[in-house]
Order: sequence, then C-alpha cells, then structure tokens
Amino acid sequence: LSTPLVFQCAGVILSIRSADDLDLGIRVEVDVPSEEERLEILRSLTGRPPDYDLVELAKRTHGFTGGDLKSIVTAARFTEGTSENERLENARKRVRPTGIRQFILEVPHVRWDDIGGNEELKLEIQQAVIWPRQHKDAFERFGIDPPSGILLYGPPGCSKTLVARALASESKMNFLAVKGPELFSKWVGESEKAIRDLFTRARQVAPTIVFFDEIDAVGASRGSEKSSGVSDRVLAQLLTELDGLEKQSGVLLLAATNRPDQLDSALLRPGRLDRAIYVGLPNSETRRAIIKMRTSRMLLQPDIVEKLVDKTRGYSGAELVAVCRQAALLAMRENIAATTVKWTHFEETLETIVPRTEPHMLEAYERFRRGVI
Repeated sequence: LSTPLVFQCAGVILSIRSADDLDLGIRVEVDVPSEEERLEILRSLTGRPPDYDLVELAKRTHGFTGGDLKSIVTAARFTEGTSENERLENARKRVRPTGIRQFILEVPHVRWDDIGGNEELKLEIQQAVIWPRQHKDAFERFGIDPPSGILLYGPPGCSKTLVARALASESKMNFLAVKGPELFSKWVGESEKAIRDLFTRARQVAPTIVFFDEIDAVGASRGSEKSSGVSDRVLAQLLTELDGLEKQSGVLLLAATNRPDQLDSALLRPGRLDRAIYVGLPNSETRRAIIKMRTSRMLLQPDIVEKLVDKTRGYSGAELVAVCRQAALLAMRENIAATTVKWTHFEETLETIVPRTEPHMLEAYERFRRGVI
C-alpha cells in the first residue's frame, strides 16, 4: 500500500460498583490496594518522605481504596490530636471502607471492659481469634491451626452480639456482619449471590471477621421443618464458600445462635464452624459486675447490689439491664429530681421482669455441648 492505514478507535470507560449486569468481556476489575500500595498512596497524599512512619496506618487500613485513604487524610486536617499520626488514626476510625459498607452493621466502639464479667469467655474468644495473629510464631511452633469458624451459642440476651462487636473493636480486623434472615431474596439465585459476594469481599479486605447473627436462619438442618428449597441452596453455597477458604486467607467466620440444635451437622464439621463456645446465663460474679456497671451512676444503699445478685439467679444479661433501668424509672416516677434508687423500686421491678430462659432450653444447650442432639 502506498499510504499507511489509519485506524480510528473510540473507547468508553465506565465506572460502576456492581458489574453483574455487564458482559464478562468488558469487565476489568480493580482490586483494593495491598498494604504496600496503601503505604505508597498515603505517602503521596501526605507529601511525607519515605522515612516518615506511615507503616502502622497502612497496616490498619486493609480494605480501604485510594479514595478512602484520601478521605482519611482530608478528615485528619479537621481532627483533634497531639501529632499528625494521632490525627490520622482518629480520622481512620471515622472512615468506612467503601467496598464493605453494604455489609457493615453499626458497630459502636465496644471494649472488653464494657462487657460485665464473663472473664473466662473473653479469654476463650481472644485465644481463638486474637492470639493467632498476635502470637503467630507460637502457634507455628506447636503446629496449631487457628479455628476456621467459631459458633457462639446460648440463651437470648447473654451478650453474644455484644461479644462479636467487642471482638471487632479489639482485634482491629475488618468486620462484615449480616443477619441470617436478611440474606433471603424472593428472586431466584439472589440469596446465593449475596453469600458469594460477602465472602469475595471478605477475602479482598482480609484480615476479616464475617459475623452471621441468627445463623440458624441460614444453616437450618436440611429436611427439617424450618428448611426450604431456598434455605437449602443458601446453606449449600455457604458450605462451598467455607470449604474454599484457605488457612492463610485471613477470613474467620463468627456465628451466633440461640438454637444450635437446629443447625445442619455439615456446618459443624472441621474446617467450618469447628469451635463452639457456650455463652450462658451469667453466674453470680458476672451478675455482680453487670449490676455494678449499670447502677454506677445511681445512689444505692450498701446492701442492694448483693441482694440483687441473690434475687436474679437465672436472669440473662439483658434482663439484668432491664431491671436496673426500670428501677431507676420507678424512682423518677416518684420524684423526677431523685438521685437515689431504693430497694423497694427493685423489688417492684423484679415482680414484673422475670427470667424467660426455660429449663428445657438449658438442657438442650447441655445436650448440644455433649454432642447429643
């Protein structure tokens, strides 16, 4: 040819959060930045030299996009703190990673000290989740694998969800949370897709805790009265995702239920929910801690706390909180300017707020603990 060919090409660039309706041939997925990439982005945004310490912030921002990191740097300019690093860290706590907002429940800043008593339970949870990250060398030295999943089970109102939220705050891991019933959709295949999307996102922003509240809604035993065609498919997808998690994936499944006896046995096999922790009714020591915490701003007679501890055997943590709140309201009803809550107020409250955990429920939890369903 005597003249060169000139090709004229036109292109369209689309920016979209959900690409499911696009043809696979035109999708180019942009993953979230790695730790090294986040460090480079932060140095660029702050204009700091390579020797400036931003490594810790880069480690704590797993799952954050470049836009999220820019939001942190911008917010830090208007955030209190004695140093730039402190302002950046305070700003980080206020910025949610874009990619996981759809899965995050409101997680208040809950610490272990905010949970009255239950010291043995707290230690058991920390050993299962936090220790493998803090003492990785020790686990490798003894050849111990951390659990793939943890099931919290026990009566309603015994702080299972609060424990999960405290774990989210204390572990500094990303926290994706869903309620079992919320996953079900009337559209065929949408519920299974929600499970896939959840675990895909969890792997992308690892280390991550995936918290399933009311797991029995998703993991009901197949063939039982509670199961259905949809729930069976969702359970099958959940099992597939759990089997696909590698030991070093950095994703931990944390689940909670009041009805462990209704769970499909396949969920409880090794490599899935292989650690079950009983969150039972508070003992006297835990009841005392809860009551002291909830009455710390009330003026009480010296013997009231011990009387309450004795009178509230069989009460859940939530019921104890309700007792303290209602007694204070009765004192206010008598005199809105009152500062003292009397024993008579607690006595009246105990007549209306009674423990709801039936003995047969406690027997069912004991049978589950012993492996007798």
